[in-house]
Amino acid sequence: MPDLFYEYLPMMHALLGGVDEKYERLHRKSVAFVAKHNLYRPTLPDNADMVTVPSVIGAQQLFAKGQQLLTDGCIWAYNATQPRMMPEVYHIIPCPTDKSCIWDEAKYLEAVIGRSFLSPSTPRLRQSRRCRSDHCPRTSSQRLLQKSMQDRRYALHPEAIESVFILYCITGRMNLLDTAWRCSQPLRR
Repeated sequence: MPDLFYEYLPMMHALLGGVDEKYERLHRKSVAFVAKHNLYRPTLPDNADMVTVPSVIGAQQLFAKGQQLLTDGCIWAYNATQPRMMPEVYHIIPCPTDKSCIWDEAKYLEAVIGRSFLSPSTPRLRQSRRCRSDHCPRTSSQRLLQKSMQDRRYALHPEAIESVFILYCITGRMNLLDTAWRCSQPLRR
C-alpha cells in the first residue's frame, strides 16, 4: 500500500535519531501534498467538525497535529456504513472553507450521482435532481456514505482502528477505547 510508505517516513526519521534528514524532508513534502490534494472538511447533514481523506485510508497517521479531526473522520466513516466497516473509497463534498458549512441535499446528490453504484435512473435519484434544497428529504450520514461509495470492497485495513488507539495513547480519552472496540466488532463476523 502506498500509504504505508508515507506512514513510515516519520518513523524512519525518529528511529535514526534525525541523523539522516531525507526522511524528515520527504515526510514534510508528502504531508504538504496530501493536505493540499486529499484532505478536506466534508459537507455533512449534521455539520460535524472533522477532516476526512476518502481515498487514503492510513493518512491520519501522517498528521500528528490534526489527528483528532482525521480520526473523527475515520470513526464517522466506520459508523456511517452497514456493516460498520469503512469502505475503501467514498466521495463526499468538501466544504467551501474550513469554517462551518451548510448542508445542501440537492448539491450533494448531484455531485455523487456520477460516481455512485446507483443508477441515475433510480427513482430516488431522478426525484432528487428536481428537488430544491428546502424541499429535499434529509440524508442521514449512513445513507450519504452508502450512496457515495466508489469501491464497495472492505479490505479490512486496521489503520483506522490503530489510529483511534494511538489517539487514545496521546490523549488518554477513555471513550476512544470503546470506539475502537465498536469499530473492530464487524471484523469478527
